[in-house]
Amino acid sequence: MNLNEFLKNIKNKNFWSKQRVLFLISANYPVLFLKKMFKKLEEQKLLPASLQKLSFDLMDNSQILSHLQQSFLGQSIFWWLGEYNFRKTDKNKLKILEFFLKYKGPNFISLYVDDNRFPIKINDQMKVEIDEKINYKQFKSILLFFEKQFNSSKINLIKNLFENKRKISIELVCSIIDYLEFVNANNVDIFQEYLLSILNFENSSLYKLTEYFFCKKTANFFTLWSKIYKDYPEIFWINFWAEKLWKAYYVVRYLKQEDFATARSLSFSLPFNFIKEDWKNVDLTTIKKSYDFLYNADFAIKTGSKFCILDLFYVNYFTNNFSQGFRL
Repeated sequence: MNLNEFLKNIKNKNFWSKQRVLFLISANYPVLFLKKMFKKLEEQKLLPASLQKLSFDLMDNSQILSHLQQSFLGQSIFWWLGEYNFRKTDKNKLKILEFFLKYKGPNFISLYVDDNRFPIKINDQMKVEIDEKINYKQFKSILLFFEKQFNSSKINLIKNLFENKRKISIELVCSIIDYLEFVNANNVDIFQEYLLSILNFENSSLYKLTEYFFCKKTANFFTLWSKIYKDYPEIFWINFWAEKLWKAYYVVRYLKQEDFATARSLSFSLPFNFIKEDWKNVDLTTIKKSYDFLYNADFAIKTGSKFCILDLFYVNYFTNNFSQGFRL
């Protein structure tokens, strides 16, 4: 089934009575979308059991199978396994696949697989095919599923974006939804310029700013920053850098694991030089601490703080204070 069919069918209370395993398939791993989708499914109580996670990066196949075959006091678990990378599995991978295809319980399983790597045919009822890029009609279905309601000016902005590009990455769509939630209706016209710059990101000043940020070219960064920072409100910059840091963290992690396909799928809107070379100089602890700072900053701003949070963020980032444990 396609994504639209899945988002419609899953609201049927009998959906999970027909299968215990669900394969999510796409050309590239839509990490951000799937994270939001499972969060929403939990909120709407549309999962058949409590959601828990297992990782093939952290466990071997035998440990994974052991968890999937056990239940605690007769209670089922909905196991989200993340990406199953067939290129890195051991010689038992076909046995694992057969296990998934024949699985009858006691739990429920969902995992992501790359359509180009999957070696066997899957029953249509067991798979959800997710387009890497979606059109406006598909966007409306996703918006309805996430229960997002935007006013007419924001809807018109979205229509203009799709008229400009026809199809947009589903990962970028998730970011656009997040951005639109905090944009004041009176600033939509100004914000449209930013979104169009994202769609043509490599030609924008934001692209260069991001490049200077991650390679820590301090002078270049602040020269450009001084020219464009007033173009967007403070809360925009908080969310902008939080998104970049979140992506950078996982891109670096996957690159260090030599999982280049997944890293590439997450790298949209990160500078080319970062993907090619600069990631090697990135400390994941610093990235995480920087993200945590922005998470707390977002809360502080929304609860009325007027402190110079961005200035404090940049000072600590460029002087490496986050690597020493600085927190807001």
